[in-house]
Formats: sequence, structure tokens, C-alpha cells
Amino acid sequence: MSNELPNSSSEPTKADTAASDACTRSGTFALGLSVVLFLLIPFWEHREKEIAFAHYLSYRENLTLGIDALDENPAWQKLKDSNGAVESMSLVVLPNRVSLEVPSGEYRESRVFIPPQPAPPTGVTATQTGEEVPSGVSPNIEKAQRKQTATPKTGHGGVIIPVPPTGLTAKHVGEVEIPEIPRIVDNFKKLNDSNLLTESRGYSNFYDLSIVRWVQRRSYLVYRNAIASGCATKEIETPHKGQVAEQFVPAIDTDVLLACLSLRDVRELAQFEQPTMTPTQIGERVGRLIDITPGTLPRELPAASLVAQALLLFVIIYFGAFAREATSSQGFPVQGTLFSAFSRSRWTLLVLLLALWIPFVASLAVAIKSRHPLLGVGSALILVAVYSTHVVFQRMSYFGALNPRKWMGRSTNGTCSRSEANEQNPDQSS
Repeated sequence: MSNELPNSSSEPTKADTAASDACTRSGTFALGLSVVLFLLIPFWEHREKEIAFAHYLSYRENLTLGIDALDENPAWQKLKDSNGAVESMSLVVLPNRVSLEVPSGEYRESRVFIPPQPAPPTGVTATQTGEEVPSGVSPNIEKAQRKQTATPKTGHGGVIIPVPPTGLTAKHVGEVEIPEIPRIVDNFKKLNDSNLLTESRGYSNFYDLSIVRWVQRRSYLVYRNAIASGCATKEIETPHKGQVAEQFVPAIDTDVLLACLSLRDVRELAQFEQPTMTPTQIGERVGRLIDITPGTLPRELPAASLVAQALLLFVIIYFGAFAREATSSQGFPVQGTLFSAFSRSRWTLLVLLLALWIPFVASLAVAIKSRHPLLGVGSALILVAVYSTHVVFQRMSYFGALNPRKWMGRSTNGTCSRSEANEQNPDQSS
């Protein structure tokens, strides 16, 4: 089966050869980048597990830091001294406020009411230089009255305002909030997310076992306290519907979790199976680095995918430009060029058609798996570049031999001709 395009017997010119070589190099590089994008799909599948595990690490670390900060809070230390059983209280009744005597400062001014003093006796006059003292009055009494009337200040209505006292302090009893307790409870509730724990288990085998042991310890404490004190008024585990994954971790009812666990239990769980982070995780984001990309590409998954798409878009535009140059030749497809070699049969022509559209398929698969908006935009641009290149070949009817209508037409014509021959020569047909 040969293609319907007539192959020119003319020798290829330098322009035809250059265009064929450029299309060969760019097409090979585009296929290589497409393979890289296909290989990034498993990493994108693992991306959700990496994000979940990063949140798990964050909540565990915040839980530990919250407990350390609580131990250093003076208000919490005062509460522990006054109530030794506070560590055994369940989280739902654990107080986050404490009453303390707080100094309110010094009184710098004070006003005191003193009754009006009686009027001085009549007939007595006094001056700064000399006084007339009535007969029968002792000089000592006169001096005392003079001192008493000169010291205080008299206001309206005869009210005497004394000098304000100093050095007086007062204390009042108030409530001081302990902010670490709500933070501890909030982080502990976030660690009760079933989807978070399930996805985090899939990050690696090491952390899978660590999370399983931590979840089992938490369940053991809840069931132990529920049996001992009857704190579970509901079903302990939250019911789930449908099929569950092999690594599924059920969530505990929030009310039961807070009612059956005390701060002492939370302390134990904060230290139990505490995740260890490697220097790579501390220096960079939590997640595996990409090792399959060339050295010029970034090692982070989103950046590597975007750069691969950008390079692929440029290579396809480059291929399309030289494809237009090749189709402008009068004898296209010129013998001895890439396009003439692939047009010899339908199978090779089909391979070239698939190679033309594989970059878009790879880019679209990565965009769908990642659900990244920028990768979706890149896939749309690659679609435009591939389609414009396909239109260049379509104008020259290069892929005309792959039209299914022609295949069906030929088979139908062949069947009709054989039927007509049988009717005309029944003996030969028998």
C-alpha cells in the first residue's frame, strides 16, 4: 500500500535538505521532551501525598511547640500550683483562663471629705506682723489656731482639701488568658483529619509505619479512657461510606476526642513517634526531588513541568516553521527528505502523525493530573502550535492517504466489482 502523493524524482536542493534536517532534529527533541512530561505524571500522582505529609509535619511540630510554650507561661504555672489535677482534665473542660491578683499601680491623687470647721471666735483679729489677743486667751492656744488655719486649703463651701497621700498601692483580682491551650487543641484537632493521615501514609514506607504507630497509640488512649470513665457518649470512630483504601485511617469523633483525652495524654502523643526531618527537608520544601529531568531543568516538580512545556512549545513552533519551508517546495515531498521517507506507506505516515500530536497529549496529561492552571495554559498554547503545523501538512494533502473514507471506498468498490463479476460469470464463480 503506497501513499497517493506522487513522489518527485527531482534531486533535493540545499533548502530542502536544510529544512528536512531541522525538522528531524526538532522533532526528535520534541519527542524527548514529551517522554519527560510522561515520566512526570507519576510524580504528580505522588504530589498530593507530599502536600498532606507536609501538613502533618507542620501540625506535629506546632503541637510540640505549643506544649513547650505552655510550660513556660507564668499563668499556667500559677494554675498548676493552685490546681494539681489540671493535667488530668479532659480537653473539653480544660480552663484557658486563670484568676490572678494584678497590681494596679500607685494612687497619685486622693480626695478626702472633711466636715467644715467651725468659724473662728468673733472679736479676734490677726495679722502677719501683729495680733490683738483678747484677754483671758492663752498665747499657746492662739498659736495653735494660727497654725491650723494656715496649713490646709479651703475650697468652696468651707471644704478643706488635704495634701494627697503618696506611696499607696492597691491590687485587684482579674482573669488572665492562656493562649497556648486553644492553639494546642486546634492543632490536635487538625491531626484528626482522616484524609490527611491516609495521604501522609503514602509518602514513604518509613513514615507509613510511624504514622500507623502514632494512630494506634491515640486510639488506645481514647478507648482506655472511654472504658474507665465512660466519656464516649457517641460512636468513637466516625462512620465512613463506600470502599476505603488499603492505607485508610479512620477519624475519631471530635467530641469524643476532646472528652476522652487529657492534656497529659496530648503531651504523650506529642512526643510519641515524633517525625524526624532530614537536612534536605529542612533546607527545601518537603517532597522528593525530580531526578529524570535534564540538568538544565529545575528540580522542583511544578517548575520542571512548566519549563518542559515552555521548551516543548518553542520546539514545536520551530518544527512548524521549517515544515512550512519544506512544503513551499514545488516537488513536496522531495525525494531523500524526511517527509518523503515517511510518505512511502500508510504505517510510516501514521507514525509521523502520532509523533506530531504526542507532545500535546503528554502536555495535556500532565495538566489534567496536576490540575495546575499554568500547565493548563501551556497545554492550550501547545495545542495551537501543533494544530497550526498539522494544517500546513493538511493543505498539501500530506496525510490524505490516512483518510478512513478512502479506505472504506476502496473496499466497497472492490466488493462491488467482485459481485458484478460473479453475476456475469456464474460458472467461474462456482
